[in-house]
Amino acid sequence: MPVMTLQQTSQRASTLSGFALSLSTVAKIEQGVRSVYDFEVMALALATGVDARWLLGLVDDPGPVSLLPAGVTEL
Repeated sequence: MPVMTLQQTSQRASTLSGFALSLSTVAKIEQGVRSVYDFEVMALALATGVDARWLLGLVDDPGPVSLLPAGVTEL
């Protein structure tokens, strides 16, 4: 996935997840100013195309998104 701006990440996360993630929210998360809720981790994983567990530091490989049901490769 190409590099995205915070604005693009915010818009993509909101569109793909259905949860509103403002530019301000994404910026604060990136800067470590605020905690991340579980639904935001899922939204950011969808937006960036990485495994949510990688965002949480639980696995070393960013791999593909693992939030989709088995057999589903894209929304």
